[in-house]
Amino acid sequence: MLRNAAAAGKETGKKAKALMEAGKLVSDGIVNAIVRDELASSRCKRGFVLDGYPRTVAQAEYLDSVLHLQKRKITHVLELKARILGRWIHKSSGRCYHDQFNPPKVKGVDDVTGEPLIKRSDDTEESLTKRLEEYRKQTHPVVKHYQSSRCIHPIDANTTIENIWSKFLECFRLKGNKCIILIAFLAYVLQFLGPPGAGKGTHAPVLRDWLGIPHLSTGDMLRAAVAAGTNYGKKAKVLMDAGKLVDDELVNAIVAEALNEKKCRNGFILGNDGYPRTTGQAIALDTALQAHKKHITHVVEICVPDDELKTRILGRLVHKSSGRSYHVQFNPPKVPGKDDITGEPLEKRGDDNEETLGKRLVAYHEQTQPVTKHYKSKNVVISVNGSCPSSKVWQQIFDVFWE
Repeated sequence: MLRNAAAAGKETGKKAKALMEAGKLVSDGIVNAIVRDELASSRCKRGFVLDGYPRTVAQAEYLDSVLHLQKRKITHVLELKARILGRWIHKSSGRCYHDQFNPPKVKGVDDVTGEPLIKRSDDTEESLTKRLEEYRKQTHPVVKHYQSSRCIHPIDANTTIENIWSKFLECFRLKGNKCIILIAFLAYVLQFLGPPGAGKGTHAPVLRDWLGIPHLSTGDMLRAAVAAGTNYGKKAKVLMDAGKLVDDELVNAIVAEALNEKKCRNGFILGNDGYPRTTGQAIALDTALQAHKKHITHVVEICVPDDELKTRILGRLVHKSSGRSYHVQFNPPKVPGKDDITGEPLEKRGDDNEETLGKRLVAYHEQTQPVTKHYKSKNVVISVNGSCPSSKVWQQIFDVFWE
């Protein structure tokens, strides 16, 4: 848009050209005016895609005001992670290639013209570090700006172009599209920690849907291994049929095996059902992740005092087949005793009683709290106050992820 405005001899274009030729940054006022004029053009009548703008909250607010006057609004914000260091471009057309993800048919040559490809001068490790730092300071807040409009669609870009495109199409099937902004996205391997009743089962699914990565349960992994008849699954079945606990070594092996699944390739969430429960399990998980060139990126520790947990646990209700969790006081179902989605009866877990809770808290403090210390040494722990209303707990988690 800047180049077009300059070529057309517009007043804003002339100002932008003078600044660019002097090696200076074009001010927000000029950029905003050029964007405003472009959005009023006939070619933008049915909608448009924006890339790299807005870079700041001030630009986002200006864009909102322009669209409001046109009786339009941002409908989709799609988040992507850029692959910088392997990128090549065809200068005159802007076509982009990548050594690994989108290589040209002939190395170093544009597919259409046969002309040589070049690397952008700022596509270096040093420049990328600075650009990412600038992005986190200025552009991450833009995501928060649009979060309240419920138009953000995180897209996991650590996959094939075909899979990414299918995710785009899914976004557009949600509602009619008018405008899109593309921003960067970071992939995560997450873990929830906290005492029983802290809210792990409430917030893990929200984060799962928001980030678009699977939420893994050791119970589900055990059952899947048994159903598939794997070697580890057969061993686990013998123990479960005998009413015995599945030992750590076997659980760790089944988790490590599950990490080979395609759905885990781009990240996942662990911890809703208490894995890892011990430092030994945490170390085994670290080892399994290293084999996949991954590591825990965030540990969300939900902190709630023991005396408050009693009220939470004793009023808890669950939908057995889905695992959805409710509470008679803090998160009641729409119809008392019924699941919101299926209408099926809710029930209390067999161990949701005062005596069992006391034993579970002792086990948590003795065995699982040291897991938090293990991860604090890696600087990946996010501690949130779980005593607030559910919406405020989620806001704490969201705020930390975008800081």
